[in-house]
Amino acid sequence: MVFLLLLVGCFILTSSHNRHHRAVALGSANRLIGSLQEQRSEFREYVNLREVNEQLARANTGLRNDKPDNFVGLNDRFAMVDDTLARRKYRFMTSKVINNSVHRQKNFITLDKGSRHGVKPDMGVMFNGSVVGIVKEVSEHYSVVIPILNNTFKASVRIKNSGEFGLVRWDGRDEYVGSVDDIPKHVPVRDGDTIVTTGFSTYFPPDIMVGTVKSHEIREGDNFYTIDIILTTPFRKLQYVDIVENLLKDEQEQLENQVINSGN
Repeated sequence: MVFLLLLVGCFILTSSHNRHHRAVALGSANRLIGSLQEQRSEFREYVNLREVNEQLARANTGLRNDKPDNFVGLNDRFAMVDDTLARRKYRFMTSKVINNSVHRQKNFITLDKGSRHGVKPDMGVMFNGSVVGIVKEVSEHYSVVIPILNNTFKASVRIKNSGEFGLVRWDGRDEYVGSVDDIPKHVPVRDGDTIVTTGFSTYFPPDIMVGTVKSHEIREGDNFYTIDIILTTPFRKLQYVDIVENLLKDEQEQLENQVINSGN
């Protein structure tokens, strides 16, 4: 301790009475202070990154809400879209992912929005214009989503080029690869074809990205393709998502149930 005190004292005396040593000491101190300030600035930017990401997510959601595709024909409630009177069909809500899994057979995603925010079961969930999953359970402040990466998930999709539709599912083998069933063998299918939502269900608007065809084959004795697709959604990187509210869902389901129950 005495040696260290004497060493520091000598350094101070040398720097105080020698112009060269004083300049070297000041230069070293300035470099050290500059480095510390730079690190502090980088740390502050990192801390603020979450807020920036949230602001960007909300901005994207606002733009998506205003797209003309989210409105349908004239009705008793109107909104002006591209100089045309129309009624809103889809509304989007930004939500933060607070829990996520990709390594299970039945993966799930937890969001920070619940019933008090207007979230209900069977609402679709999207990320950057691609399908994530469907809301399964809701509490007051949270909701749990069944993503494509869950072997119970199914949704209607179509091949964008041909328009032929089938069902997308996941067999649990690869978090980046899904499957499309029920595409008949007479339909032309090519590797790289785009797979999008049909809009038949009440979960998602039409033409939302699901993936692209990775491989396809017709096995002996089958009348349908075996199709693997590369999923568009980066499930490991999800931070903010859009919850899709179909404002005409109840009307559509009520009418369809009337037909089903009538036996026609």
